[in-house]
Amino acid sequence: MKSLVYQCDAQGILSRASTAAHVERLCHVVREAAEREAGVDLVVLPELSTIEYSDAAFALLPTLAEGLDGPSVGAFAALARDINATVVFGMPRVDEAGRYTISQVAIDAQGAVIGHFDKVHVAQFGASAEKAWFDRGDHSLVFEVQGFRVGVVICYDMRFPVFIHDLVRAHDLDVVLHPVAFAQDGSWPSWPAFATTRALENQVYWLSVNRSGPGWGHSFVCPPWVDDTVSPIEFGAEETLRTVQIERDAIDASRRTYPFREDALGDYATVVSTP
Repeated sequence: MKSLVYQCDAQGILSRASTAAHVERLCHVVREAAEREAGVDLVVLPELSTIEYSDAAFALLPTLAEGLDGPSVGAFAALARDINATVVFGMPRVDEAGRYTISQVAIDAQGAVIGHFDKVHVAQFGASAEKAWFDRGDHSLVFEVQGFRVGVVICYDMRFPVFIHDLVRAHDLDVVLHPVAFAQDGSWPSWPAFATTRALENQVYWLSVNRSGPGWGHSFVCPPWVDDTVSPIEFGAEETLRTVQIERDAIDASRRTYPFREDALGDYATVVSTP
């Protein structure tokens, strides 16, 4: 499966008009890349990729947040149809009850909305500023692309191993998309370690996709196993659109060589309890 990982800029997106122009630019960049890279199957953009990540932007959620019938979804749906690929992008979503969520929307190659994932663990530490503005999600998003089972989590969700383990096992995932808005604060240095661990312990491809620019960047893609011959891919700080190949053989070889899934116990309660 050929994936395009788009580490895109989103600074200064603080109005409905600037959002529309910004989304139009993102779609244009992806279209051009898809023309160069024949046979693209999946495009992944960062968390909240349609707006700036800031309190200033979040204070404008009544203007910037959209429903699944909004213009950003419409623009990315047209893109998905044009390039015949699944597109997954982040936006602030408003539901029928007026609740705001940090959402990742998946659109299939025919331009239909597959579904959306709302960030389960809302962050409020370091450079994160979400709890005053957003509600947490309560459901998963899983879909297939070219026979690969793909799931979505968002940024802070990575820090909770039981959540990731249960999601991967419940849905037999091959790939976890991990769109982020990762600023270079105190949590930054541990990001690659967490991403690598989640990929290896669950034997999945892990695609952490950040926004670009000073203080951001360095998206991180980890295969299902890392050794002396295979390493994760790390981006720089600049806006980048990079092709990542998802290989079935790599997933199968990892699980065959290191049988973590077979050897895991179904219940550790008797092991960890005090005698």
